[in-house]
Formats: sequence, structure tokens, C-alpha cells
Amino acid sequence: MNAYYQYPAYATFALDNKLISQSTFQQAKQLFTQCQQDLDNGDKQQAYFDCQSGLSDILGFGTPPFNVYDIRKPCTYPPLCYDTSYIDDFLAQDEIIDALGVKGRDWSECDAQVHAALQDDWFTNLSDDISYLLDNGYTGLIYYGDVDFICNWYGGMDMANNINWSRKAGFNSAAFQQWKSYGEFKQVGPLTFVRVFQSGHLVPMDIQQEHWISSKRS
Repeated sequence: MNAYYQYPAYATFALDNKLISQSTFQQAKQLFTQCQQDLDNGDKQQAYFDCQSGLSDILGFGTPPFNVYDIRKPCTYPPLCYDTSYIDDFLAQDEIIDALGVKGRDWSECDAQVHAALQDDWFTNLSDDISYLLDNGYTGLIYYGDVDFICNWYGGMDMANNINWSRKAGFNSAAFQQWKSYGEFKQVGPLTFVRVFQSGHLVPMDIQQEHWISSKRS
């Protein structure tokens, strides 16, 4: 939602979880700081270059050294790491194709052309949209799995703390509360931020699986 805070969090999250060395952290941090300066200057093109360079310091230029969607697990099903073959099977059914009106079109879980076309959107700050919603009667839930690297909760927390809305100060100073064994949260008025313990990029899937495993153990 806000690259200005998410990119620098890659370096901190990776260091705290022992995914990179101190020297790599310093190198990436320097590039992310430059990226923030680029964004302050309104230069999204240079920001993209500097931020992606910092991310490359952490992930390399080939296969990432760890699963960016769940740092606990190997990436068994590259490139997205999750087994989503059931989606492919579902969308391949004739009745589904007819219902969607997409006969003759190909389906791809992650299309490189679409990905490239949307790159500029990565540096669109959506915080102002969120502040408008919060100050106009809408509730907001922001949640992150705490072992997800690519959308890690460090950057999410920095983003949430920097939403310019009427209760920003109160939200920033609010303490986290325990959410059973699932995680922790803080809430002020219409905004709730949740850190979900031991969950990756697909939080609902991980919670469901963990709940199922726990029920079998008991």
C-alpha cells in the first residue's frame, strides 16, 4: 500500500530473521534510503531502480535464497510457492469457462506481461485513500502473516502508523493486545492492525491448516 515504508522493511525483516548478513543489510538499507529520497523528489522511475536494487541485494538475481511468501518453508511449488493447482482445475472446467465467458482465452496464475504493466502501481501511495475511508465512517482491518517476507508486517506496521487520519496519534501510541494464540492486534476506532503468528502470505490458508493440525493433535 505504500512502497516508501515497505521496501526499507525488507532489510530490517531479513536481518531480524537471520536471512541476511549485517553487511548485506547495510548495503540494502543504503539503497532503500536513496529510494525514499527519490520518492520525496517525485522520481518514481529512479525510485523503482533503487528500491529493486536493494531488494536484489537481499534476494539475488536468480532463485531467491528463501521462500519469500513463508520464510519457514521451502518453495515447493515455484514461483508462487503455494500449491494452487485446485484453482487451475476449477477454472479449466467447461461450465466455469462458459459461465465466465472466457472461451478460447488462456488462464495464468501469474502473467509476466500483466506484472510488468502494473509495475508503476507499486509506487502509488494508497495511504490517503485509507485515511479518507477511516475518517468517513468506514472500518478498516489490516492484517499480515508474520513469516511473510514479500508483504512483511514490519512495513505494514510502518505504513499503518503513517496513515494521516484524525486518530493517527492515538493509533500510534496504542499497545498491542493478545488475540488468543493466533496473534496480536491493536485497535483505535475504525482501524485494526493484526499481526498473525506463524502465517505466511496466504493468512487464511495458514490459519485453516494450523487449526486443522491442532485439532488432530488434540
